[in-house]
Amino acid sequence: MKQNIIAGIVIIALVACFAIYNIATQKKPVEYYITTGYGTYDNTIIDEYRIFQKMFKNVSLKETMSNSITYEKENVLEYFNEEYFQNKKVAVLVVYEDNAKEYIYGINEVVYNDDKTEVTINYHYKVGTFADTYANTWNNFMFVELEPTVQNANFVLDNSSLKQ
Repeated sequence: MKQNIIAGIVIIALVACFAIYNIATQKKPVEYYITTGYGTYDNTIIDEYRIFQKMFKNVSLKETMSNSITYEKENVLEYFNEEYFQNKKVAVLVVYEDNAKEYIYGINEVVYNDDKTEVTINYHYKVGTFADTYANTWNNFMFVELEPTVQNANFVLDNSSLKQ
């Protein structure tokens, strides 16, 4: 009887440890904003509102964007306004899409160096199989909020999280 109780306690403890470990090591999803545009733009950091406005106009960005976690809609220029750029920077990551194929894209991870002057943004972008006839093209713009100390960003294509 004592052995069964001890075995039960050990099993419960092991299950609890396993659950706590899984929760503690689970990666928090990266929050970013998504919208579409019709012009091209290099992956870069923007630190001034006037540059953001110019990009918005030149690439014909859609006025609304959605949050990658909550799916809430925001007005692009109201969110990334002059006050925003007084306190933060934004990384712009752009991927192509059309309606002829399936595209999978997103941001996997944002990693800062120790003094937060450099950031590495790991993203995935995969072109899938044929989906429809070719009729329309656009670019997907992903905006990642950055600390104001960031001077350099590395954009790293990382498709290791995608199943083949």
